[in-house]
Amino acid sequence: MTGIIIFALITAFFIVKLYRSLGDTNFDSPTDIATRQPHAQQPSDMVDVTPKENSKEEIERLEKERESKIEQYGLTLFNAIEKIQTSDRNFTDEGFIEGAQGAFETILHAFANGEKDTLKPLVSTEIYAQLEAEIDARAAKKEEHDTTLIAMVSTEIKNIILDKRVAKIVVGFVTDQVNLIKDATGKIIQGNPSQIDRISEEWTFKRSLSSSNPNWVLVETRAAT
Repeated sequence: MTGIIIFALITAFFIVKLYRSLGDTNFDSPTDIATRQPHAQQPSDMVDVTPKENSKEEIERLEKERESKIEQYGLTLFNAIEKIQTSDRNFTDEGFIEGAQGAFETILHAFANGEKDTLKPLVSTEIYAQLEAEIDARAAKKEEHDTTLIAMVSTEIKNIILDKRVAKIVVGFVTDQVNLIKDATGKIIQGNPSQIDRISEEWTFKRSLSSSNPNWVLVETRAAT
C-alpha cells in the first residue's frame, strides 16, 4: 500500500511556494515566526479591549454561524474544532484548509523535484525516510516525473483525533492531474499527455497544542476509501 501512495505522491504537481498563504493558518515557517517583530504601539494604535456585551444582532449572527458549522461538519467534528480553538485562538477551519492545500502542493512539489531539505521539516521522520528512499531510487534510474495539477477538486476535513494535548487532523484531497514518467532522454515511458487522472487521498497532519510552534507536520498518507 505504501508503494501505491508514494507513487501517487510522485504524480502530483504543485505550484505554490513553501508557506504560501499560511501566515495565520498554523502552518507558519518557524523562521518567519521567530523573526516577526512587534509593532511599537503609538497612542493612536491602542485598541479598546474593554469587554463589551454582545448586541442581540451579534449573538444571533454567532448562533447562525455555529449552526452552519455544525451542519457542515457534524457535532463531533465541530466540538473538536472548538477544543483546538480553546488552545489556539488563531485556529480556524477555513485557515487550516487553506494551509493544508499549500502544504499538500509544497510537499509533493518538493518530492517530485527531489528537494529533501524542503521536505524534512514538513513531514514526520517515518514519512521522510520513505520519500527519501523513493527520491534516491528515482535518481538511480535517471527517471523524471513530469506532472501537471489540472485542478484541486476538493479539500475537506475528514476527521479530528485529540489525544490529550496532541491533535491530528485527517484531510481528504481530490485532485485532477496529468502524470508522465520520462527517461534520461526525455522520452515518455509511462503515462499519456492527454489523460487526466483523478486522485483521492487522505493526509493526516499532527501538532502538539502545548507547543509554541504552530506548524502541522504530515504523519500519514493513504488512498481515500
